[in-house]
Amino acid sequence: MRIHTTRAALLVTALLLATLESQTETHAGVPATAQKAAPDAAQTPCAAPPKARVAEVTDDYFGIRLADPYRWMESGGDELADWVTRQGAYTECRLATLPGREQLAARVRNLLLGTSRVTVGAMAGQYRFYSKIAAGEQLPKLAVAGLDGNERVLVDPARLSGEKGHVSLNNYQPSFEGKLVACNLAEGGAEISTIHIYETATGKELPDRIERVWGEFAVHWLPDGKRFFYTQMAPERPGADAMQGMRVFLHVLGRPTSEDTLVLGPSAEKPFPISPTEFPVVDVQPGTDWLIASAGGARSETRFAVAKLSELRGDQTPWRKVAEYSDGIEGEVIFGEDLVLLTRTQAPNRRLLRVSLKNPGLAHAQVLVPEDPDASVQSFAVTRDAIYIVYLSGGRARLRKLVRGASQPAVMRLPYEGWTPYLVTDPLQSDWYLPLVTWTRPMRIFRASAKGFEDTGLGETSPADYSNIAAQEVEVAAEDGEKVPLTILAKKGLVRDGSHPAILNAYGGYGFSLLPAFNGPLLAWLERGGVYAYAHVRGGGEKGYRWHVAGKGKNKPRGIKDFHACAEYLAKDGWTSAGRLAATGSSAGGVLIGRAITERPELFGAAVIHVGMLNALRYLQGNNGANQTAELEATPSTLDGFKTLLAMDAYQNIKPDVTYPAVMAAVGANDQRVSPWASAKFIARLQASSPNGRPALLRVETDAGHGFGSTRDQSAAENADAWSFVLWQVGDPEFQPKR
Repeated sequence: MRIHTTRAALLVTALLLATLESQTETHAGVPATAQKAAPDAAQTPCAAPPKARVAEVTDDYFGIRLADPYRWMESGGDELADWVTRQGAYTECRLATLPGREQLAARVRNLLLGTSRVTVGAMAGQYRFYSKIAAGEQLPKLAVAGLDGNERVLVDPARLSGEKGHVSLNNYQPSFEGKLVACNLAEGGAEISTIHIYETATGKELPDRIERVWGEFAVHWLPDGKRFFYTQMAPERPGADAMQGMRVFLHVLGRPTSEDTLVLGPSAEKPFPISPTEFPVVDVQPGTDWLIASAGGARSETRFAVAKLSELRGDQTPWRKVAEYSDGIEGEVIFGEDLVLLTRTQAPNRRLLRVSLKNPGLAHAQVLVPEDPDASVQSFAVTRDAIYIVYLSGGRARLRKLVRGASQPAVMRLPYEGWTPYLVTDPLQSDWYLPLVTWTRPMRIFRASAKGFEDTGLGETSPADYSNIAAQEVEVAAEDGEKVPLTILAKKGLVRDGSHPAILNAYGGYGFSLLPAFNGPLLAWLERGGVYAYAHVRGGGEKGYRWHVAGKGKNKPRGIKDFHACAEYLAKDGWTSAGRLAATGSSAGGVLIGRAITERPELFGAAVIHVGMLNALRYLQGNNGANQTAELEATPSTLDGFKTLLAMDAYQNIKPDVTYPAVMAAVGANDQRVSPWASAKFIARLQASSPNGRPALLRVETDAGHGFGSTRDQSAAENADAWSFVLWQVGDPEFQPKR
């Protein structure tokens, strides 16, 4: 699987897909929480848990004093665990009393469990590897098919058991010939995985196992199929950020990991120095004898170096540096005797450069594909004889093909208008696979060859009938006049009288674009007359690199104002009204949603924030904290950095006696990407600031993490709870508790 896109998109794609499409699943034995019945009205009302303990801590930031009454939560421990457990139980009880929730939850679950999905993920030799989930099943499996087309299941996580909860497949990578496949398996919905090796022909698991691998980091096989590079997290240290100190090792099958060779690691003295906050990777590409060593993180740019495979000498390998972060390289791949580079330097919509491996300095780079002023490059991939480039224009994919030796790329006509989130290619083969999806049409997988595009019959089938649903694309004028794209999903012919409940979703970070993705369970919201919209605010990548820069770091408030403009548009155009509009976002989207509702609370009736970043001033104390510095572009150690982070900090911008929208924050107990204490502090402060105001609830999932490995039942329950909470708070008669 050779996919080259911006680094930031790779870091968040899985989460957004999980949120938008709820495509994950559960194993036998996980309770079907989406099916819980509402308690009888005669039962004892839900007992509210005690307010969080206040332990005043006051920080002095350059003469500005800020109170942090729930700082104690950052240390974890039994007191926090008890408070979170009580909050979660109270939230579960309150939601279960909503009369309409049971029916809505059943509909969401049926739509999700009725969905089947087969996604081609990798090509290797005679094999095609698939992530597969059938209707009624609960966990994605890894399957393989040979040239004969016969398909076999290689790894079924539902048959595996873990001490920390259900097991999920986070990633996989076959060897070049496809004879072996390395799988990243994790427990309890977490992202810290263990690598397992399986024989493709027999399904037999080899004894080799490698622990403490972040789920995104697949192995990189060497051509002999007996060795691979892997990126491992540092040994566990109490109180330490688990994401710092990663190292690359070379493993030989059959040997103990204690004998693995260190190749890259934190050091300032090696040929390719790595800092403790960087994520190092060594990549090997089929058909070449070159290695690429790269370092990056939660940022779009990468810095990298190259070396011949024959020069491999552990951590003394003589790497030749090619690019630093300042060079703006966002992807690199070997094509013949050249490096092909995706760059945004002097090209906000990105362009492709070519530099010879014989003399790989950027000073010698030539423009291979110039920038298109009307479309931004999102990804590219190589086959044996061509480079394929995916552009984004007006929320739709545009595809171009550059044949080896050609002077300019040719436009390829897609089977129909839509979006292609990735390409599946093999540098040793000519054929490849293209997924295509729209907001209202499930994903289909096409095989591309000299004959054109052939529908493989693979992809997604869903019981959700979107024939009566329309997706409208508009542009909204922001406060400064910038045009902000807004996607609106609703029933065809919906009367715009302001009466409809609506949800406005946004992310606005890391240059990640909210692009078309079919969401079958969302029909449960839309068919009730609900409106669902996506605000493509600055900070994302919908309009290229300039759009990202315009909403990152000190510019984050622009993305928040873009969101406000989209909220005002929905009300003004009659799609909804302020009291019936809810805001929602996930992860880094919590920065945006948290500040949107604390700055303009009158625009929203409710908000649901999933695993959100809500305490920006303290991000360095959380899981994965230092990794976020490149995007936030600030630390609290300088006055400018402090001001930048304070403008993002929803927790510190809660004011007493202000009527905020009703808020529900959802967390996973096993989240190592965003610390759950950020949501806990936010909810505790909301509860204290408005003791008689609208509810502030904490939803807790104990057998889950950041959302990547959540089960289907967990996804269905979380969606049902979120939408039930919104309908309750915006006044839907069917969701008001009985008195």
